[in-house]
Amino acid sequence: MTLPFTADSADTGLTIAVTTSRHPDAQEEQEARELAAREGFLFRPRRRRPLEALFAGDAARGEVPVAVIVVVTRDQVVAHSRQGPPLFFHPGMAKIRIQRLRQGGGDPMITAMDLGPGQRVLDCTLGFGADAIVSSYVVGETGEVVGWESSPVIACVMRHGMARYQQPVHAELPALVAAIRRVKVERVDHRLGLPHLPDGAFDVVYFDPMFRHPLLHSQPLAPLRLFADHRPIEVEVLEQAKRVARRRVVVKDRSSGEELDRLGLTTRVGGHKSPVTFGIWIKE
Repeated sequence: MTLPFTADSADTGLTIAVTTSRHPDAQEEQEARELAAREGFLFRPRRRRPLEALFAGDAARGEVPVAVIVVVTRDQVVAHSRQGPPLFFHPGMAKIRIQRLRQGGGDPMITAMDLGPGQRVLDCTLGFGADAIVSSYVVGETGEVVGWESSPVIACVMRHGMARYQQPVHAELPALVAAIRRVKVERVDHRLGLPHLPDGAFDVVYFDPMFRHPLLHSQPLAPLRLFADHRPIEVEVLEQAKRVARRRVVVKDRSSGEELDRLGLTTRVGGHKSPVTFGIWIKE
């Protein structure tokens, strides 16, 4: 999919640099330089410097201070800031959810989407990518999952992290890696992207916005919250999503459903004993 724009790192007010491990080989440094060029970030040679020195920069060499350092190695892409824990890709709950589906269990998000093989899903708020990965597993090779992410840091880390992810040696879930590889990560702000899509471009359009009041047990989301876009879904955006969706629009919310109430989504899956619920709009 080609849109006439992407989210820009300048939009976030962040200065982002890419570097390598302390002792990179030629291939690692080349990969880091290429990643920086593709993403529109600065490249900062490591020269065995600690991260703190890379944040500050070397004025004598014309280096400016940066807010985020993306470290590229052969195995990982990790974003560091001075304000919180590092951000890197890991399938997390997607693995457990796919295992449950393979064993004949259910998944509330998949139920809300009424998702099946061969369908096309637009995940407008990619984040860690777990929901997109589970969707990718369900739609299979004949379907398509596109993940939009407005944060340049998150989009970069997830795109390249998904491309590099390898299961542990003794893991026995090849379907997980296949599902990860099929997710198409694009750095797009859905507020700008949706109006450019044709009617019925996707079967399902999905939103999982950052909760305004995070769940107490969601500490693994701390790195994501640092870089994420915290703006709520706008009613106008939801209307665009309804136009783009051929079958359904699904929005994830806390079990209280306050955001779903605001958006007028009264058909729901989940809640009750679950900490989250899914609001559903179904095209007639």
